[in-house]
Amino acid sequence: MKRNSKDDPINNRYAEEALRKSEANLRAIFNHIEYAVMLLDTTFTILSYNEVAQLWGKAVFGITMSEGEHLLSLISEDRQAEHCDILNALREKSSYDQEMSYTLIDGTTEWYRVRINPVYDGGEFVGLCISAANITPRKMAEIEKIKITNDLIQHNKDLEQFAYIVSHNIRAPVANMIGLAEELNYDSHAEEVKRMLKRELILSAKRLDDILLDLNNILKVKREINEKKQVINLSDLVSCIQASIKNLIIKEGVTINTDFTEVSEIATLTSYMHSIFFNLITNSIKYRHPDKPVLIFIKSLKVDDTIVISFKDNGTGIDLLKRRGQVFGLYKRFHPHIEGKGVGLFMVKTQVNALGGRISVESEINKGTEFTIELPLS
Repeated sequence: MKRNSKDDPINNRYAEEALRKSEANLRAIFNHIEYAVMLLDTTFTILSYNEVAQLWGKAVFGITMSEGEHLLSLISEDRQAEHCDILNALREKSSYDQEMSYTLIDGTTEWYRVRINPVYDGGEFVGLCISAANITPRKMAEIEKIKITNDLIQHNKDLEQFAYIVSHNIRAPVANMIGLAEELNYDSHAEEVKRMLKRELILSAKRLDDILLDLNNILKVKREINEKKQVINLSDLVSCIQASIKNLIIKEGVTINTDFTEVSEIATLTSYMHSIFFNLITNSIKYRHPDKPVLIFIKSLKVDDTIVISFKDNGTGIDLLKRRGQVFGLYKRFHPHIEGKGVGLFMVKTQVNALGGRISVESEINKGTEFTIELPLS
């Protein structure tokens, strides 16, 4: 009588041994994959994971991962909703593939390419497979490339700006000086005319000297960026500026309110930050509304890895439909009846950019202006 293979203990032993070897081989492969892999059930509870995932959990979340834990319990509260939405969406979508940044427990940032695929058994959704590959070197190279590209674009804009200054702002006083000097060569002019020509010649020379001084200050900003950074208390900075323009504040009835509860200090270049705050505060006073007492509100916020500082006033405002692209231009002035050279906002933008930040503006005529500065935390 032929023995049933299912009842054969020898065959069963070989089958069990083959299964154990197969599982061991799969586990070895699973653990030697270079990226983190996790398997979840339909409630997003961790069923299995490899050694790289365990290391990832320690580095990113500061925890030792274990089977039976809910994945979302390992994620910081500020990002739980984001990840929950992703996981729930995969009940309907075929897959998820995205590059995501995570702040490690040591404060550094790493980038991962996260792929999530739903797992089906006979058409029934039974769980998820998550993989996360560390792409930090490539991502940092991309970010640096973007930064270099943006720097080159900005340098080109600066060169265009300087070319404009040379061709217009410098050429005009030089041409005027040449013309005046030629006139002075004529002996037929009366003494009074000669004195007038000399006065005009001196004024043209002074205008040229002012332009050259402005250009020197702009170039100085770019040279001083290697100056050592210091921690600045924002409230102390505003108080210092208020003390320096005390008479102007009293004369114009200026009120400056601040809210630095979220970010009270910043590590930066003291000279730059003082210049930025000074220019924006005095700019709000200079372009005050004639029928309103001057009110300036300065606030700081922390947004991701960025410090955001806003300066809001109730002044005359700017027509951004016509002027948005000119607000930070050199020698650009929109209120001819108010004394100024059109250098202050250009210097502010130059200094903010030199600090690795950016500045934007929102404004309405007779409703005021808000400048927003974004600076990196470090």
